[in-house]
Amino acid sequence: MSNVYYDSPDFGLQTIGEIDWSDGCYNFDLTVVWCRTADGAFLTADDAGCSCPSPFEDKGINDLTEVGSLAEFQAKLLERSADNYNGDRETAIAELVERMHKAGARCCPAPARAAPSPPFASRRKGWSTSTSAPWTRV
Repeated sequence: MSNVYYDSPDFGLQTIGEIDWSDGCYNFDLTVVWCRTADGAFLTADDAGCSCPSPFEDKGINDLTEVGSLAEFQAKLLERSADNYNGDRETAIAELVERMHKAGARCCPAPARAAPSPPFASRRKGWSTSTSAPWTRV
């Protein structure tokens, strides 16, 4: 049986990176980021355990969560790092976010389209805002 962690391509995923939150003593505590090759979406999941099970052995593609904005994801990781007793992970977080950025993740959701602004002159004091003669002085 394929494992999403070890056999990512079998699930249509490319591994972007991971953060190991554990102390490394016969256990694992991972946050992993994958890119779904079909549409370029970034997916993430967490898994932890002792040395007996394999990482993500009981997780599949449906257990992965789509990453929202890069800034929100980074904030979530930094919050987890603050609660981690096994050392600072800020460098690992910065490296993971940079890899995501290079791979095409957006820094923030696409902004809503604003209504077009009036011509520059109509916003200046003393100029007409009339549409029939927008460039005349009042």
